[in-house]
Amino acid sequence: MAVLEVFLLAVLLGVCETLVARVLLALACALLWFIADEASKRRYHMSSVEEHAKNASYVVRHPKAPRMKGPALRAFAYVLRFSSLARFFLRRSNKLDVLDGFDVPNPPTLVPRHFPEGIVDERAELAHSARLLSALEGAASASAVRFRTIRDYAHAYRSGVHSPEEVAETLIAAIESTNAMGLNCVVEYNADWIRKQAKSSAERWASGRPLSLLDGVPVSVKDQMNAFPYLTGKGSSRTFATHCEEEDATVVSKLRSAGALLYGKVNMTEIGIHVSGNNAHARYGHCKNPFNVARHTGGSSSGSGCAVAAGLGPVSVGADGGGSIRIPAALCGVFGLKPTCGRVSLHRDWSCAGSVVDVVGPLAASADDAAITMAIISSRDVNDEITLHAPPLDLSRMSSAAAGDISGVRIGVYREWAEDCDNVVKEAFWAALDKLKQRGAVLEEVSIADLDLLGPSHAVTITSEMYSDIQLDADYEPHVITAATESVLQLFRDNTAAQYLKSARMKTRFIAAFKQLLQKVDVLALPMSACVAPLRPTDVNEGEDEADIEKVGSIMRYPQAANFTGLPACTVPVGLAAAEDNMPVSVQFIGRAWEEDLLLSIARACEEGAETRVPDVYFDMLPKLK
Repeated sequence: MAVLEVFLLAVLLGVCETLVARVLLALACALLWFIADEASKRRYHMSSVEEHAKNASYVVRHPKAPRMKGPALRAFAYVLRFSSLARFFLRRSNKLDVLDGFDVPNPPTLVPRHFPEGIVDERAELAHSARLLSALEGAASASAVRFRTIRDYAHAYRSGVHSPEEVAETLIAAIESTNAMGLNCVVEYNADWIRKQAKSSAERWASGRPLSLLDGVPVSVKDQMNAFPYLTGKGSSRTFATHCEEEDATVVSKLRSAGALLYGKVNMTEIGIHVSGNNAHARYGHCKNPFNVARHTGGSSSGSGCAVAAGLGPVSVGADGGGSIRIPAALCGVFGLKPTCGRVSLHRDWSCAGSVVDVVGPLAASADDAAITMAIISSRDVNDEITLHAPPLDLSRMSSAAAGDISGVRIGVYREWAEDCDNVVKEAFWAALDKLKQRGAVLEEVSIADLDLLGPSHAVTITSEMYSDIQLDADYEPHVITAATESVLQLFRDNTAAQYLKSARMKTRFIAAFKQLLQKVDVLALPMSACVAPLRPTDVNEGEDEADIEKVGSIMRYPQAANFTGLPACTVPVGLAAAEDNMPVSVQFIGRAWEEDLLLSIARACEEGAETRVPDVYFDMLPKLK
């Protein structure tokens, strides 16, 4: 109910003298509210995407609700578990059922696939990947980098300044230090296994036969993908793989084949459903931001953003169903890439598998590092049919002398949407675009219709997937789930088949709308979140959690469009917010399907000359390299 309604009800209840009268009055008020709400409902028939585009306006309702924690949050989750009436009123008052009032004339789209033109030659896939890596190795580095990059490691190994075995020992000590200080970044590692990988890599470099530019480079994996010899827990209290799976996820297998030093599993929020970086389970803990440990990392790939920002390695593999790569990348001041749907295999990724909006991709020290990683992990996989239509990855811009050249690139800006954020974010956003304009980019004003329906449509889709994934635990063993997670799952357990199909029809419309938009411009520019990394609550201890819908709404204001449409998107840090403890601020770019190369090139241009600083918690794995 609205605040006014609650106030009036409280006043009326105070007039009643008996408990029975108060209960009856409360029920009567609820009935009257329901009747009034039903009477105010209208039926909207949606016209064509083209017609709606002509009358686009930015009207987005930001969620409002009291913050809860501790016993209040547990009680709230308990009420939602057993009260369908409570769930109904909460869904209705927060407009979670808003699609019910719309006639959507489009056919439903389940997976947001984008089919390329022409026929893909499967036999040329491996040779193409090898050529990409060779070209990237010879490409010029960016003029400004923030952390140690893949090329730094390769140079150190090739020159003999450092060996993979030296790096392994430094890395093990750093992981132990992060655990001791409660950074809660790496949730599982094996020192002996790290040393074994480093020894093999050192032998290859000594003989002049490294497997790739990534050979011996520390890489971590989000704890929802199989990676031998570690458990896979999905941020939950119980491991979904109850023993060490010997079959890697496809993306991990490709990294291993390239010689990457896979040093462990990194933190994530419970089942990937939260975006702050908090996780109350003992295996994980609340992940802290290396730029300022009093602030959130973002999620759900919280450990990946933390690991790269803390210098543990230049790459971490995350997953993104609603910003889960890009949010922690932005809040932790590193680069993040959400690839096109179908670009990277989801085989043996236990959260992404079965999701129609989730993808796997890199969080990296730089755009160059993301490009190198994508050259290794991008290919078709017979175990994931969504990848079978993907064209070969094009990195011609990033592997040439023109990397970072954005002359003539048309950047679309939906001003009302882009400026719906905190002032420090808004200032950094426009400053970054002004720099791109000075480098030859062209800024064009654009608009997108029905953005107020984007969030609810995406929410119905991804929460239906998540509830289906963990439904038996939620119904029969709710004690294994935190109250924060259960409250979200219970709120969305009443999603109907009609609502899911209607959200799929909206997916068709948004795919068409963004396709039209990206015919007029090359990319769409947006902030990554409406705020910098928020301060972590001081009244929430390890083992406890909170539900803060307003914080979530601020963090989640911009990421869903790329997931819902299947389009590639990246986030790149562009400056520091002096008024917010010099925390990093990032910009997001959304591009056409399969055009990751253009996004990487724009990000590279943003990196050059961007204001940055060393995080408060940072470990240099290559101390002797100048």
